[in-house]
Amino acid sequence: MALSVMGEGGQKCYTATARGAAIPYDEFVPSLPLAASVRARSAGIPAVALAFLLSPVATTPSAAQQREPRIEVHVLSGVYATEVDGGLLKPEIGAGVLLPLGSRWAALVDFSVGLPRLNEYMWEPGDPGNVQAVFYMRNPHLRNEDERWRRVNTIRPSIVRMWRRDRFSIYAGAGFGLESKHHRWRFQRINQVLDEEGNIVGRESEDDHLGTLVRAESFTTGENWDHQKALIGRFGVLVNLAPRIVVRGGYSCLLSYIDEPLSGAIEAGIGYRF
Repeated sequence: MALSVMGEGGQKCYTATARGAAIPYDEFVPSLPLAASVRARSAGIPAVALAFLLSPVATTPSAAQQREPRIEVHVLSGVYATEVDGGLLKPEIGAGVLLPLGSRWAALVDFSVGLPRLNEYMWEPGDPGNVQAVFYMRNPHLRNEDERWRRVNTIRPSIVRMWRRDRFSIYAGAGFGLESKHHRWRFQRINQVLDEEGNIVGRESEDDHLGTLVRAESFTTGENWDHQKALIGRFGVLVNLAPRIVVRGGYSCLLSYIDEPLSGAIEAGIGYRF
């Protein structure tokens, strides 16, 4: 078995063989930012380690079936993180299917839905330069009912190399998927009061650049969809718990993520082998 290692900054890659020899691999591989790469590697460890820890459970001969390629259907749950959010983990659910392409290769296709996230990209409370923040600081008896809602759906098809053993298989591969972000919002617009000459009304001092603020009675609403193709890199492990039952753990790295430079998803689930 050989393990390919990619260097930072698009450096030459090497393949470490089972006997310890290092063989140069001449393809140029675009690298991830160092901080993102470190987070991707560390974030994927728990899911993979969990599956390895479960491997002793499948000790009976009836569970030793990973060497035989079969179609597998998985129910998935997990978390994903993006660089723009500072690596915060957010929950997602989904499903996947593994379609063997011979004994060493397979097509792995996942569909995941991020749980709805409310009030994203809102103004910061207490910001003296923001109209909304200043209005609600001046009127603490009024309730802010503005809402912003977002959900990300992802289709992750990929081709993976399978390293099969009796009770578990390791996979690694890449693909090209699609992500869709549904964004919906409603808010009450905050307006400055101007006189007929366009001057700000109600300024209490020279430092007061906003003057009198009023809130609209009705809500402004809207929604939009963003779609983006994504290059996917992934790895993980499949462990047989019973003749037809398999547990899966892995990590997916999405190299193009709507308006964000990098995202990663830790995946865990259970599946059935047909």
